Amino acid sequence: MLTHLPLLLLACGPDIGPPPLDLTEDLTPDVARAGVVTDEDALFGGVSAEGRLGDIKIYNDRVQFIVQQPGESHYYMGEGGGIIDADIIRGSQPGRDLIDEFGVLVGLGRVVEADSFKVESDGSDGGDAVVIIMGHGTPFTLLSGALENPDFIGETDFDVVTEARLAPGSQLLELTTTLTWNDVDTTIQVGDMAMLGFETAATYHPGRGFSADGDTPDWMGVVSNQNEVALALMSDGDGFPDSPLLALLTELGPIMAGLTGNVDATVGTEVVYHRYLGVGPDLATITDAWQAEVGRETQTVAGQVRTTQGPVPGARVHVLDEEGAPLTMALTGLDGRWSADVPADIQAQALATGRGTAIHVDTPLGAGWLSPYAPDSVRARALQTLKHGAAPIYMAEGYGFSGAVMATEDTLLTLQAPGRLEVVTGDGGPAVIRVDFAEGDPIAADNRFVPARPSGAAAWGYLVDGSMGINLEPGTYDITVHRGLRHEPHTQTVKISAGLPVTIHADLPQAYDHPDVLVIDPHSHAG
Repeated sequence: MLTHLPLLLLACGPDIGPPPLDLTEDLTPDVARAGVVTDEDALFGGVSAEGRLGDIKIYNDRVQFIVQQPGESHYYMGEGGGIIDADIIRGSQPGRDLIDEFGVLVGLGRVVEADSFKVESDGSDGGDAVVIIMGHGTPFTLLSGALENPDFIGETDFDVVTEARLAPGSQLLELTTTLTWNDVDTTIQVGDMAMLGFETAATYHPGRGFSADGDTPDWMGVVSNQNEVALALMSDGDGFPDSPLLALLTELGPIMAGLTGNVDATVGTEVVYHRYLGVGPDLATITDAWQAEVGRETQTVAGQVRTTQGPVPGARVHVLDEEGAPLTMALTGLDGRWSADVPADIQAQALATGRGTAIHVDTPLGAGWLSPYAPDSVRARALQTLKHGAAPIYMAEGYGFSGAVMATEDTLLTLQAPGRLEVVTGDGGPAVIRVDFAEGDPIAADNRFVPARPSGAAAWGYLVDGSMGINLEPGTYDITVHRGLRHEPHTQTVKISAGLPVTIHADLPQAYDHPDVLVIDPHSHAG
């Protein structure tokens, strides 16, 4: 009998269930997956990446999201359970997550503390991947702390269940939140607040583009400054109601926020809030998917952006309505081509911009961001790209701004070829490069389409290892190369012509040589 004891023990042991899903697996277009992260290789990076073992990953062949496990969080919101990471599927590129926080908001001062989450469907049956997050209301301590009044937001009793559903092959995570009110009679609004990396992104909304002025739109987007990723919070087709709270939130910076209308809530009132969180390489990819999802009839406009020297990769193409208001924004590929779907009843226009953000960092092409909150293994992957580079993400810099033309199935948009400034330091050391317009900015660009120049300069460059190139629009520029107060700066005026390089050799001699003198700059800001 003893020889059979191990078999008996195995037969009587606990049911441990199936092995965890391999969440590092590359998926085909007909598959979506959701599961608890047990391997850090399933996580992805970015400036705001926070995903950890024990969180839930939900993804398909196009997009990926991390839902934080319930418990203590460590950023703007102290409670876990929200969507903390989102990105496209990238292959050899490092992750580009921008989401600091994404959570349910009830009025101005209440958020949700998650009690539990679960994988409702892991997608292995061939259907949607579904995650359920359950929680209750709690004061938003960031707000009460900022006001230095812990009693400013009172305790209220409500329960919240959010379903996150991802279909195979979709760019859109479908979110449905059901709030049950258990407190005194009042008026409430249910919505979302997505807080994003302020240093790496800018908001972009239909009707107003990059401008903060305009009406409440059908969707709200965010575009990373270097064309790395786009995000959008999309309504279910009926738009987000106008609200002073919504206007306040969207003016604070790179924040996406959407709300229901006012609801008179009594004990037992249920409020259902339905929307989509979209991720794509550009906004047009997301808005194409959203219009199809909500059943809008569309037409496709497309074309190419070129200079006299050839196609322009990484140009931004703004698609406009008849009145010139932005509808969406597409990016050009290596061949300079772009496309977007627009409502069928609109005679669309298009214009191209290649100004870029004019902030240049001397890192290898394709280098990723290091997040302070990502696991060490994720940070190590990004660090490797800072040393050796990765598959590049293109950003057109120095190409200027085209006029708007009627958009067709084959629209030609023309930009001017840039020139190039090369800066070389005499000792091979680091420097900061400031490029100023010598005769004023030659382009009176619409701020709905072109980001403002950095601190009023034409461009900034942060040189690391002795040499750096910066693409500039043709024109005359005042160049300052400096290395703080210990070195003399180099100043020079240069003329930049299309398609031609100009090289500056900047010697930065020591400003003093005395062992008993200490030079400091006591007023420094750092992020």
